[in-house]
Amino acid sequence: MRFPQAKSYSKNQVSAAAFFFGPLAALYCLKKNFDAMGEPEQAQKMVRYGTLLTLTFILIAPFLPSAIPPAVYAAAYAAVAMTFYQQKQTSLNDASRFSNWNVVGYGFLWLAIFVVLLLATAMLYIELGWVNPDL
Repeated sequence: MRFPQAKSYSKNQVSAAAFFFGPLAALYCLKKNFDAMGEPEQAQKMVRYGTLLTLTFILIAPFLPSAIPPAVYAAAYAAVAMTFYQQKQTSLNDASRFSNWNVVGYGFLWLAIFVVLLLATAMLYIELGWVNPDL
């Protein structure tokens, strides 16, 4: 199916957004793709479930072992985002694309939000005495 007027993100843009800028950036790209496909219900589901999973990760992140390199989590985000794209959004293969600079711009925005949420959660857990602030 062709979507002539709606721009979308490619599989590579979605996975790069997930790897370099985190799950919120990937969530944004996948949601915009559903908007481009004319599926607002799927876009809303994406926002609901993606936000729930991201918040769950943020809440458990301070308890994850520090021996696991952060790149492992980034690769997992990218793999999940790419798989989701391949299963649900392959009809966008011929659609016009957003530029890579668009991915970078929104990626930095969503990365900043993600980092603020992670830091706020970590500071709350330290204040409550749930985690040790010593690295």
